[in-house]
Amino acid sequence: MTETIPTTDMEDLSEMARLIYKIMIIQTYHLLWTAYYKSGKGELDNRLRIDAFFPLNPCIWPKQIKTMLPLKNMDQVEKNRIYHNFTSKHLSKLDSQLKEYQHKLNLKVNNYPYYSFTIQNRIESYIEQNIKSFRSTIEHQTELVYYDYCIRAFKLKYFQQNPNAYQVNFVTVKSFF
Repeated sequence: MTETIPTTDMEDLSEMARLIYKIMIIQTYHLLWTAYYKSGKGELDNRLRIDAFFPLNPCIWPKQIKTMLPLKNMDQVEKNRIYHNFTSKHLSKLDSQLKEYQHKLNLKVNNYPYYSFTIQNRIESYIEQNIKSFRSTIEHQTELVYYDYCIRAFKLKYFQQNPNAYQVNFVTVKSFF
């Protein structure tokens, strides 16, 4: 089939495929960074329904963010501000890259007379097959953010109950807190 496609068309289709690939990668990273941001803001969707235990969800910055920005000798308010700025700047950068690639793709698509949704769907399904492993890794990392958030939120709630030393020791040994 490629023998019948002119070279210029192949170059255009290749460029469109690269743009679609970049868009799909950025969208995947965006999900992870949104989970980081929402966890730190206390806005993470509670998959384990911890909102029954907390009237307001606690603001818990993921370990990944704390590893990227190791902050010491600062009060919690200052740390929260820095983590918030860091994650929102990163999300803004992803958003602007996404818009840029979508704009470039729209220009390519509008200037290519033979482009159709069938072509786009075939390109997307081919790319999806080839980034499946990458996407699974990022989705796994995103799930870990959710579960870590829930565990740490339950810990906070538990320690708000002022358990005695025996209770703390018992729970620590039993659940590996």
